[in-house]
Amino acid sequence: MDYQELKLGRIELKGQLKETSIFDFKTRRHLKRQLIQNRVQQKRKKLEIKREKSRYSHQKNLLQDKRKELNKFRKDVFKAKLQQTKDMLKMKILSKEQSRAKNKVINPKIVSIKDYKAQYKLELKSVSREITKQRGL
Repeated sequence: MDYQELKLGRIELKGQLKETSIFDFKTRRHLKRQLIQNRVQQKRKKLEIKREKSRYSHQKNLLQDKRKELNKFRKDVFKAKLQQTKDMLKMKILSKEQSRAKNKVINPKIVSIKDYKAQYKLELKSVSREITKQRGL
């Protein structure tokens, strides 16, 4: 707003300068000084606006960097939780498979279901197949 007012004031001063007579040196000198002061004030205001813009853009960049870091941290936490739930599901499935094979001794070194099935050459029927067969009979 101030910058616009300064521009309007400059236009006004130029108009007054044109209205005064050439022989009225005192008022013309005074108006010219005011024009020069107005121009300096405009330049100062423009520089101040430029500084504020650069300050705001710097703060904006910092905020964006912080958001990126936060998103990376959230992704890492999410991946860790996802891996943890996958491991828990694998453990549950393995314990379920182990409970189905009743008369067999299970080696504690076995961690995955594939290793367990490969060692004992075990093919277990899924529970859903048994249920559908029973309903069909």
